Amino acid sequence: MSLRLAPNGYFETCGPRTAQGDIYQGIPCTYAAARSKSLSVEHEALEDHKGERPPDWAEWTNPVHSVAVVCNYTETFLGEQGYRHPYRLIAPVLPLDLLVSRKLSKEEARRIIEQGSSSGLFYLPRPPGEGFVENGGEFAGHWVVCLFRMTAVLQDVLDQRERVARLTAAARRDLVANLINVVSPYYPDSSDLTDLL
Repeated sequence: MSLRLAPNGYFETCGPRTAQGDIYQGIPCTYAAARSKSLSVEHEALEDHKGERPPDWAEWTNPVHSVAVVCNYTETFLGEQGYRHPYRLIAPVLPLDLLVSRKLSKEEARRIIEQGSSSGLFYLPRPPGEGFVENGGEFAGHWVVCLFRMTAVLQDVLDQRERVARLTAAARRDLVANLINVVSPYYPDSSDLTDLL
């Protein structure tokens, strides 16, 4: 049984203020990761890096027109003055074919399309807006929210970017369920619970 929503069940028009499920275009999602042995070998193989020790970390930035979704609930406001806090938790939204090119297995990608999620990845159809690049092929039109790469950004940054859509109530429920799976992976069995009472 597929858990994925119908393609037209994901997006709706944005409200007046930033809220959970809002999708922004042009977000600079950058992260640093420990450099693996395979990346070190690739680094040393480049002509202009011969004999040079590679750094022990790697910086990777999503494409310029990166898309990101707001993960935290932000509809609690301070009257007419603005938001209660300045930060938003966001996660990058990327074409599924890009992740397949970065070693996500095709079998896992097909499972995400069928079921709507996988560990740390939440399915979306292609978000509305301009400037989104896909490679085409089997996975064209299929995107994922990378919940395992969430980061905090200032609302001021979001205010300078284009908000292209908001997830529907049903899609936000799925987003929340997937967020819980990422940040709270422990599932106690009933015997564990009886000891707590």
